Amino acid sequence: MWTTTPHVFHFNTTIAKRNITDERETLIQTLTKWEQDGLEKGKKGFGSGLDQPDLGDLAMYGVIHSVSGLRAHEEVILGRGGVVLDWYQRMEMEVEAGR
Repeated sequence: MWTTTPHVFHFNTTIAKRNITDERETLIQTLTKWEQDGLEKGKKGFGSGLDQPDLGDLAMYGVIHSVSGLRAHEEVILGRGGVVLDWYQRMEMEVEAGR
């Protein structure tokens, strides 16, 4: 309980600071930006532009993976399909191979 409280406070402060009122819509907008800018609409397999992920890919994967098991993950990530889902599945394989 005591270790969770600072994290919840930080999360709520970050949401308020960035004026986020709809977390799901913000996640959708962020994934769209990642798809367009980070993955260049599928031209790049990883955000690094290389044949392997970099820390940016790993950070993005961590954010997306953190909501796995929740309805938002099913709807926003898995239900999205396309470039982001392809990238996410590649990242899952990379992360599992590194364990």
